[in-house]
Formats: sequence, C-alpha cells, structure tokens
Amino acid sequence: MKSSPPLSRSGAADLGFRPKSYFWPLGLETHLLSRIKGAERRVALKAILDHGRLEDIPDLLARSALSDGERETIGCIHPAFMGGE
Repeated sequence: MKSSPPLSRSGAADLGFRPKSYFWPLGLETHLLSRIKGAERRVALKAILDHGRLEDIPDLLARSALSDGERETIGCIHPAFMGGE
C-alpha cells in the first residue's frame, strides 16, 4: 500500500510529510536480479531462479559486479557478456 501525503484541513498537501519508506519490500528474486549489472548474467540467474535452484547459484552470478579481470575474461568468451558489465 502506497503512502500519500496527508492533506491539511484547508485541503493543501502537507509538504512536511515523509513516508517511512519510499519502496515496498522486494522479493528475493526481484532483489537479486535488480543488483546484477551484466545482462547475460541476469538472464542466467533468472533461469536458475525460475527452476527454484537457489542452492545452484554460482558466485559469478550472485555478485552484482565483476572485477576488471573477470570482465576481461568473460568478454573474451563472447562480447555479449560485456553488456551492462
């Protein structure tokens, strides 16, 4: 449920109102996928999550970003792996 600013008696918005949070709780899948920078790694992680194999997620897919060396190595496999990294 989204919070909307309360109105004063005059009907004007209370500009001092601050909601407790601007974002609602995310599910594990949404949280993990939103952190991954690489497009191909995100697709691979989604496939694992869709099959319910959380225990099979390799470290390479679980990290939000790769090191420079890892990015170079994976880019040598195929340029598609560079998207978003």
